[in-house]
Amino acid sequence: MTMIRSAPAAAPVRHLTLVHLALAHLALAHLALALFVIALLSPEIARAQSATAGGPLTEIEGSDFYQRVLSLPGAELHRSPDTATTTGRRPPVFSVYYVYGHSQVRGQDWVEVADNIYGDGRAWLPADLTVPWSTMLVMEYAPVGQRGPLLFFEEPEAVNAVLRARDRERIVNNLIEAARQGRGEDGVLSFEETGGVVGGARATEAGYLMPVLSFQRSRKLGVQLLEIASLNRHAGPPPPPPSVKTCDGTLIPTTDERAALRHIRTGIVFVVDTTISMGPYIERLREAVQIAHDELKAVGLLDRTSFGLIAYRNDMSREPQKSQLEYVTRVFQPLTCGAEPGRLLDRMGAVKPARVSTRSFSEDAIAGLYEALGGQNADLGPAERMVWEDADARFIFLITDAGALPAGDPQSKYPGVDLAAIHADAAGKDVTIFPIHLISKEAQARNNVGPATEQYRLLAMDQGQTNNYKSVAADDVEMYDKIIREAIGEVITTVKKWERGEKLTQLSVPLNPDPETQPIGDLIVNKMFNVQQRFLGRVQGGRAPQFFEAWAADQDLANPDRMALRASVFLTRNQLNALGQELEAVVLEAQAGGADPSQVLDAIQSVSARTAVDPNLNGQPKLSREKLQAFLNRLPYTPQLLNLTLQDWLNMGTQPQTAILGSIKYKLNAYRELSASDCWTDMTPRIPGQPFRRGDPGLEVCAVSLERLP
Repeated sequence: MTMIRSAPAAAPVRHLTLVHLALAHLALAHLALALFVIALLSPEIARAQSATAGGPLTEIEGSDFYQRVLSLPGAELHRSPDTATTTGRRPPVFSVYYVYGHSQVRGQDWVEVADNIYGDGRAWLPADLTVPWSTMLVMEYAPVGQRGPLLFFEEPEAVNAVLRARDRERIVNNLIEAARQGRGEDGVLSFEETGGVVGGARATEAGYLMPVLSFQRSRKLGVQLLEIASLNRHAGPPPPPPSVKTCDGTLIPTTDERAALRHIRTGIVFVVDTTISMGPYIERLREAVQIAHDELKAVGLLDRTSFGLIAYRNDMSREPQKSQLEYVTRVFQPLTCGAEPGRLLDRMGAVKPARVSTRSFSEDAIAGLYEALGGQNADLGPAERMVWEDADARFIFLITDAGALPAGDPQSKYPGVDLAAIHADAAGKDVTIFPIHLISKEAQARNNVGPATEQYRLLAMDQGQTNNYKSVAADDVEMYDKIIREAIGEVITTVKKWERGEKLTQLSVPLNPDPETQPIGDLIVNKMFNVQQRFLGRVQGGRAPQFFEAWAADQDLANPDRMALRASVFLTRNQLNALGQELEAVVLEAQAGGADPSQVLDAIQSVSARTAVDPNLNGQPKLSREKLQAFLNRLPYTPQLLNLTLQDWLNMGTQPQTAILGSIKYKLNAYRELSASDCWTDMTPRIPGQPFRRGDPGLEVCAVSLERLP
């Protein structure tokens, strides 16, 4: 089970006492609802804009950067800066407040706060029970995969000392071993034991929160040093009894780890280019699925792995394609729980290569991938959709000998979707994409190989740890056959192990970051191991620690090329909807030709930056370039568009600008889909001994990946 154990240390970072921690346990720590109350309705926006000199204090005079603090365990609101004036109200841990003033009374520092930007309901908190918080960024644990346990340190210099060491890997291993034995050495406060639900789980799924308090950019190895507070919001009511879910939704109680392994389900969707040159590869894929079917049937495990298949081609708006190409995309087998390989085999006989060439060498791979991921605007009937929710391990194998039509191509089926959006959607749904790129002589002659390789390597980046891209010479059908059979074979081997109650162990040989030399079987096992750990953690009720505050590196200290923490923005459903409304207005104005190109960039960057720092400021006038830079300086990570200069934007020309606007329009659709998804969590306090009542659905929260911001 993945848990974080606290190793003894001379003093906690903020000098939190055991009393504070006990209070945190009783108070049911969580992010306060006040963090997420935003100006969605126009009267509220107007009210926020009318804040005068009596509004919150700013971090920089004349800026839009309001000072904010998080409440810590034991904090209690007071009517005035005096311990005798308590209101009796103890806010949930990590409640977010705007700062309106400071005072010192009898040697004790106080902070005047309110949970809004216009000063209603001001009160006072002891300063030593607050901590400054300047952005909306939270960190989530990256998948366990091949990274080691995450170490938490008392001071950033202790992290830098490890990074500077020549024998860094040995030092890290020694520190982890000392922490396991209860000895905190060289400034180590805590460590994350690899395995279980916390490693790689979304924050709302595993019930932990890690707001970023501050950061330092290390000069060593491109690593960010992050000061984070970590809080387990689960307290009070006990977790539900361990159980696993069947295809029909039945919950089966279990406390037996070996028995639970038998219920891990795998979903595989093949997205296949079926243009005129792909005949031999379609046939070899059918043979590989036949082998998988026979192996699973022999051991009675056909229901453990589900298969789907989408074929794609290209535009059909002109002849001869209009009458002879048949389809741009077609679902031959939808992914559903229990869609065993026999169903796919029944339909694969109808999967044939096209009889006519398409209009361009690159094909509409994005259309196939978008439909495979169940995009909200996908042109699919209810019976054609891929149901990923019933699968624990989720894979897409993209098989093609051509590049993908570029974003914004007017002949593409979904012109507002690009590969970066596909990558973000796949990560959000925990779907791993394996592009298998067939390199043909014709593709080389048409200079298609380089751009296609770049496209598919981007698509295959797996959360900063591995790259799942595979290329093979198109005339080497045997090598292609070997790759396909090895990938499917490792899935089948793992399913058999789980049926026997055997757990996968972490690969002893570190994964090679070069996708061309790493066996695809190792990549599959790495992903299946991560799925196994998360599944067992959910079954066993794995949890993060109650509360601590420390410094950590965002990369694995022993292997800094592997991500240890990933950044997200914590938003309410209201905030996400407000973000979408403001972006939609910008895009519509730009597409109608009513806005200067420079103003369009300013507007988009203003919305994106404010969302990452303080969504309550959305709806206000655009940031100046100077203020925008001040916002960016507060962020350890920024979406790609925020790094564009005005000159970059103007120099790129109309077509790239249109493509970027198209990608933002696609993200608007993704926001609507996300708003209706199950990622949202009600953070209403759960008070021990009291019944739980749901709060406002608009204030439910979700960690939104930075990739989803414009």
